[in-house]
Amino acid sequence: MIELKYFSTPNCSVCHHLKPALKEAVKETNVPVHWIDIDASQDKELAAMNTAFTVPVVIVSYEDQELARFVRVFGVHEVTDKLIELYQKMS
Repeated sequence: MIELKYFSTPNCSVCHHLKPALKEAVKETNVPVHWIDIDASQDKELAAMNTAFTVPVVIVSYEDQELARFVRVFGVHEVTDKLIELYQKMS
């Protein structure tokens, strides 16, 4: 299953605005995605291991291999288009 890590912090207004829109858009793609929310301010080690030093960051991976990364300035459709593309390649 494709994994989506969503790195954010509590004080990031962009993160809080983007998250529900992205979750809904991902759901509408019908691509099976395992969504993982990560508070980068609380789990600093995991953020550092994923080089997520700014937020929001979305990392798309499959079997622990990073396939796509979206950092700070990106649109919902950039992420969903990439998810659809990757899923079609896997099918």
